[in-house]
Amino acid sequence: MKNILVFYLIGMLWGGASLSAHAQGKYKPKYLREQNKAFLKLTRFTTDHGLILFRQDTSGVNPETFFDQFSTTLGLNKHYRFKAEKDETDDKQLRHRRYQLFFKNIPVEGVEYLLHSKGNRMESANGRIVEDLDLDVDKPMKEKDALEFALAD
Repeated sequence: MKNILVFYLIGMLWGGASLSAHAQGKYKPKYLREQNKAFLKLTRFTTDHGLILFRQDTSGVNPETFFDQFSTTLGLNKHYRFKAEKDETDDKQLRHRRYQLFFKNIPVEGVEYLLHSKGNRMESANGRIVEDLDLDVDKPMKEKDALEFALAD
């Protein structure tokens, strides 16, 4: 339970910090910070807020393998995984899949990623990823320490 509390606090504070960073223009997804040319060639539009619109003529972006194919590009490592939470298809046959981010098998609250596709072709994706988490989840923090960590600048 304490592990979940720690990730909840981190997620909540990261969300607030990221809003502040967005307002100041400091937050950018990894693929934009590093100007990943191979990935950006597949897109027609991206934003600092995590919206990606893929080119219509791109067949190299498959929604079934998106996270495996672009894990490094998105800033994920072996401790991260996405779990499908919701899968819907609208009346225009556009499929919308919502994924929850997990770090070392613990959900990171408030961090979701959405994939939008038609057939086996990605139309768009959106969401933010908390990069560079380095927490030992096998050694729970004391509640006081977790709160101090979450409130630290």
